[in-house]
Amino acid sequence: FLKEAAVMKEIKHPNLVQLLGVCTREPPFYIITEFMTYGNLLDYLRECNRQEVNAVVLLYMATQISSAMEY
Repeated sequence: FLKEAAVMKEIKHPNLVQLLGVCTREPPFYIITEFMTYGNLLDYLRECNRQEVNAVVLLYMATQISSAMEY
């Protein structure tokens, strides 16, 4: 857990969620990240308006994901 938090602390990329802090006082431990307005990507895609998320939007999302993975 602490190793994962240490790695997340060093990662700075506009397409990755930013680590804000960790809570290790007592179990369960928490990783605190920036607020994601639409939640995680999986939930967003499950609940989104299918007409608004067309091929162009999906391609844009894919390029953002690729950029983050390349980093």
